[in-house]
Amino acid sequence: MDAAAPKSLPDALYRRGRLITPLARWLSIGLGLLSLAFIWNNPQTEPWPALLCCLSYASFNLLSQFWLQKRFRGRRALKVAHDAADAAAIALGAFFSGGLASPIWLLFYPHVVAVSVRGGLRYALGCGLLDAAMVMVLARLSDQPLGALHALALLFCAFMGGTTSSYVKAMQARLEQVNADLSAANERLSHTVEAQALSQQDQTEALARLRESEERYRRLLGRIQ
Repeated sequence: MDAAAPKSLPDALYRRGRLITPLARWLSIGLGLLSLAFIWNNPQTEPWPALLCCLSYASFNLLSQFWLQKRFRGRRALKVAHDAADAAAIALGAFFSGGLASPIWLLFYPHVVAVSVRGGLRYALGCGLLDAAMVMVLARLSDQPLGALHALALLFCAFMGGTTSSYVKAMQARLEQVNADLSAANERLSHTVEAQALSQQDQTEALARLRESEERYRRLLGRIQ
């Protein structure tokens, strides 16, 4: 394959996403630890279990990024397991730090948006339901009646992100088809130009032979006269 050939559309689109996803997870861990530091002495906070939860998830994320994702590259099961582990870590961190009174549960919002944008509408709604259910449990445990509204907001975010993702993927598929059609048309045009060039070359050679024949015929007539 020509090294100068354009790379495929999915690789060009998702290379940045493959870099942003682990970065976003590490930023979420940092935000979770920062939130825990602010509420460390809160009466509702169990700091050491919450810290253990954060460190355990950080270890899993490190293992996943540098070993699991390289060994099982492209496996959907690993993607689903990692997204579920993200949600479980947020839920446990919030549970040990005051439920919905803790700022850690707010990480559900960037989580559901990131998942919905990467996974499409059905996958987004599935993860949105999981996050919403965890928020409802946290709301019931912490006696927060507004938890149902937060759960609905998470579902709405999942729906909007999944719809956008599906639309972008449809556009991507259409662009790939258009690019394939243009490549085929360019190839046919190239073959047509090459055929025309060969035809012109044959015509030039035939004209040269005709002129040579005419010149020989003139010399022959000159000798006869």
